[in-house]
Amino acid sequence: MATIEEIFAQLEEAARNPLAAVTQAKEEGKKVVGCVPYFAPMELVHAAGMHPVELWGGGKITGTGSSYYPAFYCSVLFTLIERALDGTYDDLDAVIVPTTCDGLRNLVPTRISSTSCSRWCATPPRPTAISATS
Repeated sequence: MATIEEIFAQLEEAARNPLAAVTQAKEEGKKVVGCVPYFAPMELVHAAGMHPVELWGGGKITGTGSSYYPAFYCSVLFTLIERALDGTYDDLDAVIVPTTCDGLRNLVPTRISSTSCSRWCATPPRPTAISATS
């Protein structure tokens, strides 16, 4: 059994180099699922035997995203679409996008045809009532 120090060392390394953690998970035969903050069910992804990766965006915005979104949208959304377009997320098996804002609500239809990762799905921010009609 690993010591707490070994576990923290693994977590620290994964935080420093998330691509290496993704590669290792893939080598172990796991599916890797990108989870857009805040409300993507990372715990369910993990419980299903897959490797969740939180996609925060960040870094330099190149301007590619401005073709898809107005300038007042947040930088996280801009870098998410830019990284999707530049192939950063191509190794992911799926991406879960919570629909917590207008930009994220439109992220799935905007980028479905834009990258090789074809399994992007949107999740509602809260349970919605479903009514049966006859």
